[in-house]
Amino acid sequence: MNSVTAMAGLRWILKMLKDGKDPHKIEMEMKKADEICVERLRGLESSPGKEGVDLMRYLKGRGISSSVFPDCAMAYAVKLCDIVVVRADFVL
Repeated sequence: MNSVTAMAGLRWILKMLKDGKDPHKIEMEMKKADEICVERLRGLESSPGKEGVDLMRYLKGRGISSSVFPDCAMAYAVKLCDIVVVRADFVL
């Protein structure tokens, strides 16, 4: 997430608070937005070689529940998983 994206999210939160929205409801909206985002991104594969899909199929073939998440959804994925395998240059 770059600083511009972070600032846009922060502006949204501040506006909601200024408008009198309950902080708990803001948190729930943010979680729902995260879930929607992940659902829309699900199925994206590692590029260029689609290694993430290959690893997922390998694990599932051995009875291990697994999913592929794009790098941009890593923060969401770690909340759902016991183990996360990352092949990225870096994750913020």
